Parts: sequence; C-alpha cells; structure tokens
Amino acid sequence: VLESSYPAGTKVPVKLHNSGRRTYVFNPFYQACDMTYLDESGRDFLVPEGTHCDLISWEEIAPGDTVTLFKWDLDECTKDEWGCMEEEPLGPGRYTIRGRFRPAGEGEPARVRATFTITG
Repeated sequence: VLESSYPAGTKVPVKLHNSGRRTYVFNPFYQACDMTYLDESGRDFLVPEGTHCDLISWEEIAPGDTVTLFKWDLDECTKDEWGCMEEEPLGPGRYTIRGRFRPAGEGEPARVRATFTITG
C-alpha cells in the first residue's frame, strides 16, 4: 500500500494489505527482505532496511488485514557490510517494489507490486 507519489526526503510507511481469501506470512524482523526494488531503468537496488536478512521468523497477515512492514526514507544502500553502512537518497523518478509472500499453508505465493514517483 503506497501513494502514487512522494516528495523527495519523505519517510514512507510501506504497508501490506491482504485483499485475498488466504492468510500469508511475512518476516517481522527484516520485512524489506521479501521484496525487490527497481528504478525506472530496471536497475535493482537495496534499501537500508533490507540488507541484513539472516534472522527468519514468520508472522501472519489474515484476509482484510493491513500491516506496516517498515518505514523507509526513500533511500538506497550504497555500501552493505552485514547491514547498510552508507546510503543515499533516491532521486526524482519512477520506482517499483515487487514482493512475493507465501501462504501460511499450502498454495501459491501472492505476488505484490507497487509503483510510485519521487518528485523533486
């Protein structure tokens, strides 16, 4: 759940809403690790909240529920050494977040996608 655009430097709550009929799981410690981040050229980048993904635990998100996965400063990690050591703000442009969340039981994973613009 994201707005369509944000001014540069905004702290953004990245939320997940389960609009399906099944319960899915997410990692409550490293929530950004279940997703990929792309700029408008298709370049993958890391967000500071998603660089250290070694602790695995699962929480459930039931149908109709919304959870805040993490709060993001619209920046990217430029130096990762078991955690983000340096980061830079993302510039104006269009960005995409994609994720894949497995069901609490059997079945196919849910794929999510959000696209937004950072304005200067």
